[in-house]
Amino acid sequence: MFVNGSMVIVASACLFQSGISSIEEAFELIGKNVGNNVSVIFGSALIISGLASSVVCTMAGQEVMDGFLQWTVHVWIRRSVTLVPSLIIVLSGIDPTKVLVASQVALSFELPFVLVPLYIFTKNRDLMGPFVNAHFTIVLFFVFLCLLICLNLWLLGSAIFG
Repeated sequence: MFVNGSMVIVASACLFQSGISSIEEAFELIGKNVGNNVSVIFGSALIISGLASSVVCTMAGQEVMDGFLQWTVHVWIRRSVTLVPSLIIVLSGIDPTKVLVASQVALSFELPFVLVPLYIFTKNRDLMGPFVNAHFTIVLFFVFLCLLICLNLWLLGSAIFG
């Protein structure tokens, strides 16, 4: 959270209305505005954030597969399935900025399909037992979920209808 928050702050302070179109341009502009060391730290933070996300998603997928679906997949197969597509994209020479933007758009539309079941599961006392969410958390989660779905619909509508 702190790494991602710091990246957003640095990017918004240095790149606002700059018209950049690639990660390389962002690196150069940040270096010019606040120093080369900050550019290196920003690039490192991007890598760290990506690795952290990959690890968390792989572990979450493992828990869902093992716990809810009762599927047992060897750990190296599971890790290869999550790593190989990324390596193929990187090694193929596709523009990393376009891939990054496309992946974030795809993730924004996938998120409700993950959060809706999570919302349903975590408010179910029979399923969660003593770990069931408190009423305040359930209401806050619902409001956040509705906001996220509305923002996704707005994004989709603005992309289709301009």
